[in-house]
Formats: sequence, C-alpha cells, structure tokens
Amino acid sequence: MPKHYINEMSITPTFEYVKIVKTGYIPSEYTPDYNNYPLITYIYGLNQNHKFVCLQVTDTEPRFWTKQNPDDVDIPDNIREHITRIEYNECKTYSNKPEPLYTVYIDYPFNVGTIRQFFN
Repeated sequence: MPKHYINEMSITPTFEYVKIVKTGYIPSEYTPDYNNYPLITYIYGLNQNHKFVCLQVTDTEPRFWTKQNPDDVDIPDNIREHITRIEYNECKTYSNKPEPLYTVYIDYPFNVGTIRQFFN
C-alpha cells in the first residue's frame, strides 16, 4: 500500500478532495544511477479552498496490462531486468467483460514504454 505524505507547502488534511492539475516523479531516466533511488510520485493540485497542494507518494508500482504472456515475448535481458513482477488475473476491460490479462509491473515509469513496445 502506498504511503502518502503531504508536503510542507500544504495545509490539506489527509482525506480532503484535491483537483489534480499535474503529476511528476523522481528519479528520471536522466538521473545518474537512477536505480539507486526510490520512486517518488508527486501529485500537484488545488484543494477545495483553492490552495496549492503537493502530495508525495512512495511505494507506487508502474504497470501495464496485456493479453500476451510476457514469458512468450522476446525481450532482451537488459530490458527485461526492469520488469519487477508479472501477475495473471481476470480483469474487466472497457467492454466490461472479464478477460484474462497479465499485469506487468515495471521499476520506473520511464521504462514502461520501452517494455510495452515488445507486445502486440
């Protein structure tokens, strides 16, 4: 479960509604030795009093879903190492019908596109 932290600039209680206007994360792919840093996601927004809020969220897991079995996809080892785990589930899709899908978890958001391109 992600841990939620409220930045010092915020006076927002933990469970107040926030209109999200921007998100971001660190480290980026340009950070030297980014593998040595934990992923921190930032959610910027406005609370009900129109005060700027910045939430820091840790322990998030970037992911995508696919019908293809990731073990059957030819992914180079140096790219496959960014996959942290794979789960097989029956998920509801846009058609609201349960479909078997694989959830592929990735270490950092900027690696999702690199890995996703190997899937149909």
